[in-house]
Amino acid sequence: MWKVGDRVLGRRHEDVYWYPGTVRHIDGDRCYVIFDDGEDALVGRDNLRAIDLQVGDRVFARTAAGRAYTAASVTGRKGDELRLQYDDGTSAWTPLALVRVRTEASPPPPAAAPEGPPRAIGERVLACWDDLYWYPGMVFAVTGEQYHVIFDDGNQALVRGERLRPLTVKVGDRVWCRWQGGPAYHAGVIASKTGEVIHVNYDDGDEENTLLRLVRLERDDWLPAGEMTGVAEGSRVLACWFDQNWYPGVVVSVHGKRLHILFDDGDQAMVTPDRIKPLELKVGDRVCVRHKGGPIYYPGEITRISGEVIQVSYDDGVEETTSIRFLRIEREGLRDAPEGFE
Repeated sequence: MWKVGDRVLGRRHEDVYWYPGTVRHIDGDRCYVIFDDGEDALVGRDNLRAIDLQVGDRVFARTAAGRAYTAASVTGRKGDELRLQYDDGTSAWTPLALVRVRTEASPPPPAAAPEGPPRAIGERVLACWDDLYWYPGMVFAVTGEQYHVIFDDGNQALVRGERLRPLTVKVGDRVWCRWQGGPAYHAGVIASKTGEVIHVNYDDGDEENTLLRLVRLERDDWLPAGEMTGVAEGSRVLACWFDQNWYPGVVVSVHGKRLHILFDDGDQAMVTPDRIKPLELKVGDRVCVRHKGGPIYYPGEITRISGEVIQVSYDDGVEETTSIRFLRIEREGLRDAPEGFE
């Protein structure tokens, strides 16, 4: 159905939104798509559709300089430009690259979230951000088991139920707070609380009246556990990136259940122990590799290993000697991987 060069709307990384992009390569029933926002992913055909936006369709769009998406209705289209009527009453021509589309116009209520009732639209919550700290925000929309959260600092994210908690803090709780609303967080204890106004006694002796929106919590007990035996700074690991694929990297630091991973491609992330595996590969393992170090991952099989150098036989018959740093293992590829470190 699809061919290289087709413009599509694609759903990626278990997201509930569809984003515009272009098909650059086809691998069986999946297409390698470069999205207009610079992301790329292998997308199954069931998660691709034509860019069939019409007048009256509901979308979310952001400005060229902004990060937040705003709800709008399509009132006109010229190629990859949409005329949008935003819910705040403004209208503008907007590039398709700045638009995303919801999977469902009216999502059904979700099943009960773990350790609590369903999160309702408008509910105040603590949600876990990429750095694995918990920040205050509000549920903006619910789709299935995912919650669109607008954080009090203006960021937004799709968050699964296990990474949400009701916004409940009490006197005596340990928090990190932005002193005088500045950018840096400092450790302290809540000494009193009235609504969302709190008084914090900082560890360095300072104290102030401030707001819950300037707070974050370090709650490792809310994070998933995993096998940590043998993992330390400098350990070589496979770690799960946000696209749910596993990439080689090095443990930079360990802070409780937070592991700072420097991936071989230069990206970095904080991950929990359940999202790392020992970097143990063997002949016959199925992998995806960036052929000649290029941007596209191709499936194949490891035929020889010598340290960090591997020989790969690609499914199309091509063979290459390359480096472990150019590979990734897709989520189903770790079914037979060791359960943890020894």
